[in-house]
Amino acid sequence: KKTAPKKTAPKKTPPKKPEAETTARRFEMDAKFWQVDLQGSDVVVTYGKKGTNGQTRTKGHSSARAAKEAAATLIQQKTKKGYKPVGDHGPAAAARNPDLEALVRQDPESADGYLVYGDWLQAEGQALGELVAVQHGLSQKPSNKALKAAEGKLMKTNLHAFLGPEHPASTTALSRKRPRYSGVPNEWKEGSSWTYGYTTTMWRHGFIHDLYFDTHYLCEEENYFSDDAADILATMLALPSASFVQRINIGEVWMQEGYEGPDTTSTFNVISESPCAGSLRELVVIGGAHDLDGVSLDASRIWKACPQLEVVEIMAGNISLGNIKAPNIKQFTVFTGGLDPVSMKAIAKAQWPKLTDLNILFGGSRYGGTCTIADLKPLLRRKDLAIKRLGLQNMEFGDEVCAALVGSPLVPHLDELILGLGIIGDEGARSLIDNKSKFAHLNLLEVAGYFSNDIAKELEGVAKKVVVDRRGDADDQYRYVSVGE
Repeated sequence: KKTAPKKTAPKKTPPKKPEAETTARRFEMDAKFWQVDLQGSDVVVTYGKKGTNGQTRTKGHSSARAAKEAAATLIQQKTKKGYKPVGDHGPAAAARNPDLEALVRQDPESADGYLVYGDWLQAEGQALGELVAVQHGLSQKPSNKALKAAEGKLMKTNLHAFLGPEHPASTTALSRKRPRYSGVPNEWKEGSSWTYGYTTTMWRHGFIHDLYFDTHYLCEEENYFSDDAADILATMLALPSASFVQRINIGEVWMQEGYEGPDTTSTFNVISESPCAGSLRELVVIGGAHDLDGVSLDASRIWKACPQLEVVEIMAGNISLGNIKAPNIKQFTVFTGGLDPVSMKAIAKAQWPKLTDLNILFGGSRYGGTCTIADLKPLLRRKDLAIKRLGLQNMEFGDEVCAALVGSPLVPHLDELILGLGIIGDEGARSLIDNKSKFAHLNLLEVAGYFSNDIAKELEGVAKKVVVDRRGDADDQYRYVSVGE
């Protein structure tokens, strides 16, 4: 009896392991290099001088996809600064469509352009397109639990693609939160709001509409200085999700290594170079709330870069304004304890035909507030402005200001005149009282200073509504402006 031979399974040859895909991408500029590498969900950045090994920094992300998108935004940022690629491989940039972006910018308050762009993004496999659909649905049904859950999942899964890299020295994880800072129009609160790290963002139809960026008061802690903060802001504004930002509010951003003298100019420069610069409507910088005198800011680049600006509020100790040509500005505030004559000259000759609200805090001479009435008079003599609300505040030469206002062509157009926080005495108040026919049309007059009882009482009849802030008596020897240091 023959026995059938045993059948043996063919010997399997293990498949060859594919060669690891090279994701490292190197860029160079002058004597420096910068390299980014993807390792799973980690982004590894190496940088330094050519010919050296450089320094390496690794940041983890929620997924490999999120890491890839974060690397792409970093690459966009570096190439914008002038770095040139060495080789042609590496992670591709996130999909963008300039034509559809232009469509959105034509009417940024309408949902239509966003929805068209969102459809295109979904066809390209971009999660941002799905977010457009979900957030538009929420705008119609804000209490829909399924849509809220879908939005939360998208935000967490695509955290770095939507909101940028991790923020050092910040422990704020992603969470829903309404903007709490002042001045946010009610219609902007209809969108979805999120906090993450240094940012609070308000979203509409899949894109960031309102951005608040604040590193907080971290200048006392070593390694918290914001060479990082400028990079984080630049990277975030380069994201597709930030293409149509309408309002940016910058809080405490310390841009210099050292306790005294931070320069927040790089904040303005980053904004000026961002894709949203051309469509930005409102810019508020409140740096220096803890140490105003120690904060510097050069805003000279912002006017050309952001021609659609309607509202600008600047708070800093040392300010450079440059040549102001702002065709759409309606509201401008400069909050400082040290306005110098050069900055006052820039305000006095500024080209802003739509301006209706102007507020200037001058400051004290010991903190650089060296303006005099001679520096202010060119503004008060202008006949081409129809300002409705004028604030001339925090000044040491208040008596002279009151006298100069009597004949100013600006006054007949005013609804409100704010003369607060500064030094006005009985002499200045008497200029207003004796010429009250010039100010009787005002709906509001606020006057702060050092007055005798009789003068304070007479001031109350100068305009329709008068608020008198007696900072002291007429014979007080020690007088001071409210905002200096």
